[in-house]
Amino acid sequence: MIIGANQQPVKNIAELRKILDSKPSVLALNIQRGDSSIYLLMQ
Repeated sequence: MIIGANQQPVKNIAELRKILDSKPSVLALNIQRGDSSIYLLMQ
């Protein structure tokens, strides 16, 4: 589950789309998977 993008909390798909619509050059996703949390960087 994506819980954050570019150091901003994301609670739903609309909030994620708002960040994606700004077309950042790098996207940092905070992903919760089970008991662990990871950061995924995309360019």
